[in-house]
This record gives sequence, C-alpha cells and structure tokens, in this order.
Amino acid sequence: MAIVVDLDVMMAKRKISAGELAKKIGITPAN
Repeated sequence: MAIVVDLDVMMAKRKISAGELAKKIGITPAN
C-alpha cells in the first residue's frame, strides 16, 4: 500500500494527471 500512497503524493507534488503518468510508465489509466 505504501507504494500506492507514494505514487499519489508524487503525482500531487508534480501535478501529473493519472493519464499522463500512465503514458509515461506504459499502462492504461484504468490500471
């Protein structure tokens, strides 16, 4: 669970949307 929380914090700090993050790491937003 810690990994998920860290990702949420990272996205919030960098103001990256879920869609943009998904594109960067090569997954769909649904995942």
